[in-house]
Amino acid sequence: MVEHTRETIQVNGCAIEVLRGGSGPKLLFLHGAGGASDWAPYMDRLAERFEIAVPSHPGFGRSDTPGWLDSMSDLAFFYLDALETMGLDDAHVVGNSLGGWLACEIAVRSAARMRSLTLVGAAGIPVEGVPMGDIFLWSPENRVRNVYHDQAIAEARLARNPSEEEADIALKNYFTTSRLAWSPRFCNPDLPKWLHRIRIPTMILWGAEDKARLRRGLRGVDPGLAAPDRPRMRPPAPPGKDRRVPRRRDGNRGGSRPMKFFFFHLMPYAHLDLDYDKTYPGAYLTLPNSYYDPKKGAPLYHRYLDELELADRLGFDGVCVNEHHQTAYGMMPAPNLLAGALTRSVKNATICVLGRALPITDNPISIAEEFAMLDNLAEGRFIAGFVRGLGTEYHASMANPS
Repeated sequence: MVEHTRETIQVNGCAIEVLRGGSGPKLLFLHGAGGASDWAPYMDRLAERFEIAVPSHPGFGRSDTPGWLDSMSDLAFFYLDALETMGLDDAHVVGNSLGGWLACEIAVRSAARMRSLTLVGAAGIPVEGVPMGDIFLWSPENRVRNVYHDQAIAEARLARNPSEEEADIALKNYFTTSRLAWSPRFCNPDLPKWLHRIRIPTMILWGAEDKARLRRGLRGVDPGLAAPDRPRMRPPAPPGKDRRVPRRRDGNRGGSRPMKFFFFHLMPYAHLDLDYDKTYPGAYLTLPNSYYDPKKGAPLYHRYLDELELADRLGFDGVCVNEHHQTAYGMMPAPNLLAGALTRSVKNATICVLGRALPITDNPISIAEEFAMLDNLAEGRFIAGFVRGLGTEYHASMANPS
């Protein structure tokens, strides 16, 4: 293994981890959806000829997840600053998969610090009629198998038990990838229009057995894509057919508004005796309180709060708590109490109470006051939700549903 270092650098207030090693001409490697948290064999090969820098993108690995990260455009502009901070000038840039898309987005904005561009199985360019593997629909096992042509490597990966940190990083990478590439799926429909701005030597590499983007899609690539007068990646549309992405009434292109992800928790009583149904018809309403052990319940509350706090650190847009009464599958008859606890520890995500059942309260103004306090404590990162409630909720509180 080539001698290498691991460091954390600050780029405009965002901390990112960077792996460095090797000697020779400078090379920046931009990783794909799986991240690059640890030194890998391919880095050894590159480091034999180059001085390589492998950063973990914002939102990936051990790097920060900044609140401003909504799109690949955000990431591209970030890297224009990062190239300068890392001291990379006249650097070879290599991008793999999602990183290849990112490399293109950076280069169309400015290639002033780039010497060459290498795209390895790159996403980002929509090629009409070419099917694309969907990592969001693949099972965890299929994702591993589809990444490697050599299934012996896949078997070794699947047989290895990840550490708790590695599992957290994998979830964080998956979430950030969905934030950047959910819709449109792994592409920017506008990117082909600006490829003519890339005026540095560029090489496109593709695996013959690539399961994510099928190699036959390259047949649709216009060999004149870099020509200023023909900046496209697709053949002309047939007469009478419009390939433009429709605009929505709010001016955004269809699917271009980032999807937001919220972590929702019911806080079930995990220690329930599963033989309860031999005596009682269900875990709702008729199940007596004697099934609940406060000594076991208190640690569960802390565990579930820890999970909501972890969702914040992983980059979820929001965390949700919920109201239910007299049920083993939800230990939150008073979600505002737990939301109040979260205001001290959740630093970036929106706190959502989804929601309070107003019809079963005697004084809705008291709920409004509680929500106002929560909104103030969370400094505006708060969503107040209201629900009608179920019949069992009315029965539990002896409220008249009429």
